[in-house]
Amino acid sequence: MVLKDDGVEFDTGGLGTVKLLWPGYAAKTGDKLLPAKIVEKGPDRAVLRFVREDLPEITVSLKENSSVCLEYGGGTAGTLHVRVIFPQRPGRGLGWKIPAQKTQFTPFPDVPQEKHHIWNGEAAGIEISDDHTRTVSVSWSPKSYCELQDNRKWNWPVNQLDIFRPVPGKGKNGNLEIRFQSRPPETAPRRTGPVCDRFGQSVKAEWPGKIKSDEELKADLAADRTYYDSFTPAPTDAFGGKLGETVPFESTGFFTLGKYGNHDIFVTPGGNPFFQLAVCTAAPCDDYTYVKRRETAYAELPPRLSPFDGAWMNSEVVSFYIANYIRKTGVPFNLAAWKSDIVHRLRQWGFNSQGAFRDTPELNRRLQFPYCPELPFKGVKFFIADIFDPFSPEIREAIDRNFATLKNNESNPVIIGYFSGNERKYSEVAARILSCDGKTAAKRELVRFLKERYGGDTQRFAAAWELPLRNFTELEDAHPELKTPAAWNDLNEFTGHFFEAYFKLIHDTFRKYDRNHLLLGARFLPAQTRVEAAVRAAGKYNDVFSINYYSYEIENHFLDRLHRLSGLPLLLSEWHFGSTEQGLAGAVRPVGNQQERALHYRHYVEQAAALPYVVGIQWFCLLDQALTGRWFQKYQGENMNTGFLNVADRPYKELAAAAAETNGRVYDIIAGRIEPFSRNAGTIRQTRTPKKTFIPRAVEGHKVDGVRSPWPGRPAERIGRNDIVHGDSATVSADFWLCYDQENLYCYAEVADLTPGKNPYPPPEFWRGDALELFFGPEEVEKEGQLRFNDRQLLLSAVRDNAFHWSSRREQPQVKSVVRSWPDRKGYSMEAAIPWKALGIIPETGTVFRFDFGLDDSDGNKPQQCQLMWSGTGRNNEDRTGWGIAVLVD
Repeated sequence: MVLKDDGVEFDTGGLGTVKLLWPGYAAKTGDKLLPAKIVEKGPDRAVLRFVREDLPEITVSLKENSSVCLEYGGGTAGTLHVRVIFPQRPGRGLGWKIPAQKTQFTPFPDVPQEKHHIWNGEAAGIEISDDHTRTVSVSWSPKSYCELQDNRKWNWPVNQLDIFRPVPGKGKNGNLEIRFQSRPPETAPRRTGPVCDRFGQSVKAEWPGKIKSDEELKADLAADRTYYDSFTPAPTDAFGGKLGETVPFESTGFFTLGKYGNHDIFVTPGGNPFFQLAVCTAAPCDDYTYVKRRETAYAELPPRLSPFDGAWMNSEVVSFYIANYIRKTGVPFNLAAWKSDIVHRLRQWGFNSQGAFRDTPELNRRLQFPYCPELPFKGVKFFIADIFDPFSPEIREAIDRNFATLKNNESNPVIIGYFSGNERKYSEVAARILSCDGKTAAKRELVRFLKERYGGDTQRFAAAWELPLRNFTELEDAHPELKTPAAWNDLNEFTGHFFEAYFKLIHDTFRKYDRNHLLLGARFLPAQTRVEAAVRAAGKYNDVFSINYYSYEIENHFLDRLHRLSGLPLLLSEWHFGSTEQGLAGAVRPVGNQQERALHYRHYVEQAAALPYVVGIQWFCLLDQALTGRWFQKYQGENMNTGFLNVADRPYKELAAAAAETNGRVYDIIAGRIEPFSRNAGTIRQTRTPKKTFIPRAVEGHKVDGVRSPWPGRPAERIGRNDIVHGDSATVSADFWLCYDQENLYCYAEVADLTPGKNPYPPPEFWRGDALELFFGPEEVEKEGQLRFNDRQLLLSAVRDNAFHWSSRREQPQVKSVVRSWPDRKGYSMEAAIPWKALGIIPETGTVFRFDFGLDDSDGNKPQQCQLMWSGTGRNNEDRTGWGIAVLVD
């Protein structure tokens, strides 16, 4: 076992790494967890503390018998959440059992299910095992309530076990001892046979075109020539640009940006328009898999001798794809010859470039196939995730050393531009800085910033933040909690200062060594765009704003806002769709089959190309991931249907045909000569001007009883099919009314729903079932974008009275609600009283605040099959741009 900064790791030897994460604290079920932070650390002992002083200190000790002991004192009543995470191995026979309750292992699902919950109950241990390597036992004392879940819902490929322990009262102590054990391979129960056949294909699935012999692979050589020659892509210039246009562009010798009519566009070094149609990872990578200590998972591994030695990265990692390519061609694998073959195929399908990852600079230049490398950050120390401290002199020097190497490629015309990062966690920067001490340059800069902001007045600052500080120097080693709007606003301003320095440093150092190529942005995750300071700074110091946009729909409202906020053209830099027919684990955006992959490709690309500020798309990725997981994650590797080519080098022909058709239509769509393909009938609302409603005073004698009487005589607001922001439903709709008095805002809704009262979910997840959602923004009403400190989201379950949850809020002010089912069971009525104090609003005539009303619908079999919003969008919980306006009137 190894003590890490965020927990304890246990190497199972063949089943990956099991990790005990530091506990969190919650006052009651549904509250947001407060994290414990490490304040002391030795080789086998650590001390953890919470930001709140009334919570217990936790001492963690490693014991000789592979056990971890957590000892903690008493404090405010609540619950400690102890989390243990296990690697996932879809398609590889991973199962679990509770020893005291079961004798047989229950398989984990190979693909994500609608519900992430797997099991819950009282237990003192769990066993995890697979078909071939190890059985891992985790036991604990005393016996506790536990929950087991699949975290793929959040794109985190682990199974998580939560162990819940009550915090004892003050003056008392508690403890939890957890023991880890791993059986060696020879004692692990072998239950089924190999997972992979000798070609790296699943033995558990059959599909047309599955390879059965070497002869079939060899026959593909001639078949491939006929197949790929059947495509007739439009002619291009030497760099993939469109020929035959009269639009005048300057030939600069490098990729630039321009306008194609009213549409932003890349321009090739030869001066022709270029909408990027790219595939990421256009080189072997995720097809490699880690085989050490699980050799029995494979019917037969590729030989290690020539010519198959080229399929082995090292003695532990092999690519079945490369082994099959060798069988197919009959010669040793040669990357240059393979890349030439692949570039020809991609061009035949209408692709004009390579996206992120696995650059082959010399080969791309020789083939004149444009690509997008990442900036080098070798040896740069990141103080959170992969975000560095821009105020550190040592970091600035390290970046300068790295970027100096860019001079070697300054004259390379096939480089479109550089990415400056990938999926960085900008939203965690503020909390990380607060948790640092004065040894961190960013923390010292925060103290300097606040001191200047408050004119050196410690007393005024301490009052604004509600902190017991005597001087600003003490703040360097303090870890304050954000308890006031002033503190939230101050830190928000500082994050703007941080990201300004961060992206400026990248830009200025880059331009010091390369003045010819574009900066393509940092490949944001959509959720991270809520950090507006990061988006604005990225927009100021890049040429293009890139976003890894996995989505079934092209959400105009969301992308419009990003374009306005950044001021830049957008590049959709990572996305895909996948299915499970060949035994792989679907995709980030799973679909039912290969025909659906094809339709989704066409819809995504053509709808994106129709937006005047989108300059390109990058599909992830060329090859399917290995069935037993991509190599660098060892036993926890992703194994999804990501590719245009499968493990046998056979194309997914439905997808390829769709890509070729759509790629050939892109410039006509951009020019407005044809309409973009759509796979739906336009039921998803893309944009809308925020609505406005006037809320009257309640009439005398108002009471909350689920009956709309007495009530002011104003007409209802209505939401129906035209207000769908997620899913589809021809039947669900709602009318709602609002009124108020000095104590409460009242909401009454009549909901037409053929399957009412379906909501088995816990309070934080009421949105997954039948529920109402209310959004309130009491401050900065004119501001759009990210949520403000006092913005609130309220969830109301349609199953029972007084079932509510305030999202992302520790306190849960009481809300009274009454639900009544209609006699014909075709709908329900709900009435709720929301206290003004909970909203931070003083009710006066003329008071204005942000407001929205949402309706969630489920039939009980699948979560949130449909969501409707009165004014906003499906991103209401992270972006207030679409929220409406409410005005109190007499």
